[in-house]
Amino acid sequence: MSSAETELCLYSPDLSTRRELEGVGVSICKLAQKRGWYASARWIEGGIAIRVRNHDEHVLADVMQAFVRFAGKNGWRLTIVKKSVPSQPDLVCQTDSGQIQWGALIHEKLSRKLLNSLPEGAFVVSICFAGSESIFAERVPGMRYKPGLWQKAKDVGAAGRTCSVLWSEQDFDNYRYLSD
Repeated sequence: MSSAETELCLYSPDLSTRRELEGVGVSICKLAQKRGWYASARWIEGGIAIRVRNHDEHVLADVMQAFVRFAGKNGWRLTIVKKSVPSQPDLVCQTDSGQIQWGALIHEKLSRKLLNSLPEGAFVVSICFAGSESIFAERVPGMRYKPGLWQKAKDVGAAGRTCSVLWSEQDFDNYRYLSD
C-alpha cells in the first residue's frame, strides 16, 4: 500500500462516449472500494478525474491497462494521464453545508439524502427507462422545492434506483434518452 495519492484523468475526444467514460470511472471507484482503497471522482473538461489513495500502484496499473484494452476493443479512444502526488484533502466530497461539490461523479441509488445534498442546477437522470426515455430526468431545484421533486421521484418509481448526476445541459440531454 502506498501513502501517496494517484490522480487518473480519463479523457475521450468523442462526446458520444461520455456514458461509457462514466462507466469506467464508476467501475474504478467500485473496484477501489472492494480492495479497501479510497477513490473519488469528478467531471472535468473532456473527461473524468479520479483520485485513488492507499492503493497498490502495481495493481492499479494492471487495472488501468485492462480498461485501455477494453476501450480499444470497442473502438473508443481513451487517454489516461496518471500522476502520483502527496496525499491531499479530497476535492470531491460533501461540503460543510452537506452539499455535494459541483462536478462530482455520482452514479448511485437515488435517495432523499442524495437529492437534498445536490446543489441547485445539477441534473438527475434515472438509468431506468420507459421506452426510450428515462423515467426520471430532472434539474435539481432550490431547497424549498426539493420535497416536491422527491415526491415525483417516488411517484414514478425512481426512488431507490440507480441514477446519474450530471452537470451540463448537454450531458442531461444525452443521458435522458437511450442511444440508438
